Amino acid sequence: MSNSTMENTQMKVKLAVDEMIDDLDKNYLRDMQKAMFQCSARCCDNKKVTRESVENCVEKCNDGMKNAQGYLEKELGGLQDQLSRCAMTCYDKLVQQFGPNVNNYSEQQVCLEGGS
Repeated sequence: MSNSTMENTQMKVKLAVDEMIDDLDKNYLRDMQKAMFQCSARCCDNKKVTRESVENCVEKCNDGMKNAQGYLEKELGGLQDQLSRCAMTCYDKLVQQFGPNVNNYSEQQVCLEGGS
Protein backbone atom coordinates (compact mmCIF):
# COMPACT_ATOMS: atom_id res chain seq x y z
CA MET A 1 0.00 0.00 0.00
CA SER A 2 1.67 3.14 -1.09
CA ASN A 3 1.55 6.26 1.00
CA SER A 4 0.06 8.09 -1.97
CA THR A 5 -2.92 5.69 -1.99
CA MET A 6 -3.54 6.31 1.70
CA GLU A 7 -3.01 10.04 1.27
CA ASN A 8 -5.42 10.14 -1.69
CA THR A 9 -8.07 8.31 0.34
CA GLN A 10 -7.57 10.61 3.32
CA MET A 11 -7.79 13.66 1.03
CA LYS A 12 -11.06 12.40 -0.50
CA VAL A 13 -12.58 11.92 2.96
CA LYS A 14 -11.33 15.34 4.11
CA LEU A 15 -12.75 17.05 1.03
CA ALA A 16 -16.11 15.30 1.46
CA VAL A 17 -16.32 16.32 5.13
CA ASP A 18 -15.26 19.89 4.32
CA GLU A 19 -17.93 20.05 1.61
CA MET A 20 -20.56 18.78 4.04
CA ILE A 21 -19.55 21.35 6.68
CA ASP A 22 -19.60 24.15 4.10
CA ASP A 23 -23.09 23.05 3.04
CA LEU A 24 -24.31 23.03 6.64
CA ASP A 25 -22.75 26.45 7.19
CA LYS A 26 -24.30 28.04 4.12
CA ASN A 27 -27.74 26.46 4.44
CA TYR A 28 -28.29 26.44 8.21
CA LEU A 29 -25.61 27.86 10.48
CA ARG A 30 -25.28 31.28 8.82
CA ASP A 31 -29.00 31.93 9.20
CA MET A 32 -28.78 30.87 12.85
CA GLN A 33 -25.77 33.10 13.36
CA LYS A 34 -27.51 36.06 11.72
CA ALA A 35 -30.56 35.57 13.95
CA MET A 36 -28.28 35.31 16.98
CA PHE A 37 -26.57 38.63 16.17
CA GLN A 38 -29.88 40.36 15.47
CA CYS A 39 -31.30 39.05 18.73
CA SER A 40 -28.18 40.22 20.61
CA ALA A 41 -28.43 43.67 19.00
CA ARG A 42 -32.08 43.94 20.14
CA CYS A 43 -30.94 43.15 23.69
CA CYS A 44 -28.92 46.37 23.65
CA ASP A 45 -31.80 48.55 22.45
CA ASN A 46 -33.38 49.15 25.86
CA LYS A 47 -31.13 51.60 27.74
CA LYS A 48 -33.26 51.34 30.88
CA VAL A 49 -32.37 47.74 31.75
CA THR A 50 -29.32 46.72 33.76
CA ARG A 51 -26.07 45.52 32.26
CA GLU A 52 -26.75 42.11 33.79
CA SER A 53 -30.13 41.94 32.03
CA VAL A 54 -28.48 42.76 28.71
CA GLU A 55 -25.80 40.10 29.30
CA ASN A 56 -28.45 37.51 30.17
CA CYS A 57 -30.45 38.44 27.08
CA VAL A 58 -27.38 38.14 24.82
CA GLU A 59 -26.47 34.81 26.43
CA LYS A 60 -29.97 33.50 25.74
CA CYS A 61 -29.65 34.64 22.11
CA ASN A 62 -26.45 32.61 21.80
CA ASP A 63 -27.94 29.36 23.13
CA GLY A 64 -29.24 28.05 19.80
CA MET A 65 -25.94 28.60 18.01
CA LYS A 66 -23.95 27.09 20.88
CA ASN A 67 -26.20 24.03 20.85
CA ALA A 68 -25.87 23.63 17.08
CA GLN A 69 -22.09 23.96 17.20
CA GLY A 70 -21.86 21.50 20.09
CA TYR A 71 -24.01 19.00 18.23
CA LEU A 72 -21.94 19.38 15.05
CA GLU A 73 -18.69 18.91 16.98
CA LYS A 74 -20.11 15.80 18.68
CA GLU A 75 -21.22 14.31 15.36
CA LEU A 76 -17.90 15.09 13.66
CA GLY A 77 -16.08 13.51 16.59
CA GLY A 78 -18.22 10.40 16.21
CA LEU A 79 -17.49 10.31 12.48
CA GLN A 80 -13.76 10.62 13.18
CA ASP A 81 -13.97 7.75 15.68
CA GLN A 82 -15.81 5.57 13.15
CA LEU A 83 -13.28 6.36 10.42
CA SER A 84 -10.41 5.52 12.78
CA ARG A 85 -12.00 2.20 13.73
CA CYS A 86 -12.62 1.42 10.06
CA ALA A 87 -9.02 2.22 9.15
CA MET A 88 -7.72 0.05 12.00
CA THR A 89 -9.96 -2.86 10.98
CA CYS A 90 -8.75 -2.54 7.40
CA TYR A 91 -5.14 -2.36 8.52
CA ASP A 92 -5.58 -5.42 10.78
CA LYS A 93 -7.05 -7.42 7.89
CA LEU A 94 -4.18 -6.43 5.61
CA VAL A 95 -1.55 -7.34 8.21
CA GLN A 96 -3.22 -10.71 8.84
CA GLN A 97 -3.33 -11.44 5.12
CA PHE A 98 -0.06 -9.95 3.85
CA GLY A 99 2.21 -9.29 6.83
CA PRO A 100 3.17 -6.22 8.85
CA ASN A 101 5.21 -4.29 6.24
CA VAL A 102 2.52 -2.15 4.60
CA ASN A 103 5.08 -0.55 2.28
CA ASN A 104 5.37 -3.84 0.40
CA TYR A 105 1.64 -4.16 -0.32
CA SER A 106 0.63 -3.96 -3.93
CA GLU A 107 -2.23 -1.73 -5.05
CA GLN A 108 -4.18 -4.89 -5.92
CA GLN A 109 -3.73 -6.39 -2.44
CA VAL A 110 -5.00 -3.22 -0.83
CA CYS A 111 -8.01 -2.94 -3.12
CA LEU A 112 -8.97 -6.62 -2.79
CA GLU A 113 -8.51 -7.05 0.93
CA GLY A 114 -8.86 -3.49 2.20
CA GLY A 115 -12.14 -2.94 0.40
CA SER A 116 -13.86 -5.96 1.90
